[in-house]
Amino acid sequence: VKGGTVNAYACVDGQKSALLGTPTTSGTDGTYRINLGAYTGPVLIEVSGGTYHDEATGINMTLSGTLRAALGNASGGVTAAVTPLTELAVRKIGASGNFFLADVIEDTNTLISQLRGGDGTNDLITQLIPTDASSDAATSASQAEKEYGLVLAAISQLAKDNGVDVNEVIDNLEE
Repeated sequence: VKGGTVNAYACVDGQKSALLGTPTTSGTDGTYRINLGAYTGPVLIEVSGGTYHDEATGINMTLSGTLRAALGNASGGVTAAVTPLTELAVRKIGASGNFFLADVIEDTNTLISQLRGGDGTNDLITQLIPTDASSDAATSASQAEKEYGLVLAAISQLAKDNGVDVNEVIDNLEE
């Protein structure tokens, strides 16, 4: 998401808590960095606004709603991928009733990473930067980054084929 507002929140006793650091705006390549100060522990990252390239339509779309990612043990300067798959993981965490506890976050991110086709160790959905396999950047991207991009392109295609937005596709995947 380019030009999105990025906020990071502490998760205390499994619940979203205080805003950490200073909200920032993601760059033209979608990257950002938030300094968490002295905090160490579970973090919920939220991105709202901004635009993204829709692989199915080939046009830039405005992000409707918020995409989130959860990190089990964050500290210092934080960067993480925030995608429909990280949003799916956050929803699964909330549905589990365990909320934002470090071990639940790590287990859920690993599970969704494995469903994406990774091994869930060195290719977590929050760590990999997905790459559009048809872009120039794909020539230097890892296989896992390209595969992640293909999964997101499939989600985009599902939205286009069904005349819905990406949030509705995530709703259906969640069910």
